[in-house]
Amino acid sequence: MAQSDRIVCIGSAGKDIFLPTDDAVIIDTPKDTYSRQKLCFELGGKHHIEDRFESPGGCATNISVGLARLDIIVSIYTCVGYDSDGEWIIGELTKNGVSCAKITQLAQMRTDLSAIIVNKNTGERTIFANRDVGEHLEICKEDLVEYQWLFVGSLYGDYYSHAKHLKIILEDRDLSFIFNPGQHNIKENPDIVLSLVAFAKILFVNKDEAIEIVANAKPMYNEEELSHEDNLLDALRECGAQIVVLTDGRRGAWAADDTQHYHIDPHDKELALDTTGAGDSFSSGFIAAYLYERSMKECLTWGSINATSVVGYYGAHKGLLQKQKMEDYFREE
Repeated sequence: MAQSDRIVCIGSAGKDIFLPTDDAVIIDTPKDTYSRQKLCFELGGKHHIEDRFESPGGCATNISVGLARLDIIVSIYTCVGYDSDGEWIIGELTKNGVSCAKITQLAQMRTDLSAIIVNKNTGERTIFANRDVGEHLEICKEDLVEYQWLFVGSLYGDYYSHAKHLKIILEDRDLSFIFNPGQHNIKENPDIVLSLVAFAKILFVNKDEAIEIVANAKPMYNEEELSHEDNLLDALRECGAQIVVLTDGRRGAWAADDTQHYHIDPHDKELALDTTGAGDSFSSGFIAAYLYERSMKECLTWGSINATSVVGYYGAHKGLLQKQKMEDYFREE
């Protein structure tokens, strides 16, 4: 890949602290459409955690490290606090080969922090996120003139302002835009998300996110139509995205371009240790393969292999594959 093809990842950065436990009880609440299961602890109880793990987190952080591990020239555009956690994140990104020249450190603000409860029996996680500096990210057109590829993940703060600036940039320059909207962005203003989908060279969504976007764009669709992956792929392409990638956990991933639809089962259906970062690792694997001009099926395979490796560890970074390891895995398929 040529130097001119460098990519910048815009979005969040923070510190994740993982607390694995098997003390919690899972309660089914099927009548709650938005939360069909609850994780419960004894009120007032004290629970011993055998070990804890720390890792940088945030969509832009995870994607940029995933790409750097796969030998893609990548920068991150984010903000952290002028504190020890901010310095630590910059150090970890630098060690992984990510350019940090576009990181802004803001004084008198704390770096974002998440405490993540991981259910040891299922690998599923519950996240308690505190955002401070992440709410103050500003996107400046002049900062992005050197890049050919622009990845935008989950954004916090003034999403309307972010979208406005992004649309000005995308209308003004011939940029290849990769979009991975956060679920909170979709809930906050699906129309703004749709306006950015129209610019996307590649759109990444999980199935729940796809349903929410399409339900807004195609209100005539009934529940059965919204449940079908092919309908979701077609609808999102009709909204303007050139390539749509849709993931649904252990059911695998789907993609659509201007020629056909594709599907891949998970590389390994064994129980995950921690599902944090699975979607981001899938996306970084897919993007890297795409930039290396691999076939759509190979792009899906790179994504699946990367995600399978990541969920075998706590945190979104430890299991991210180096390019040579990815090639070795691919040859074994």
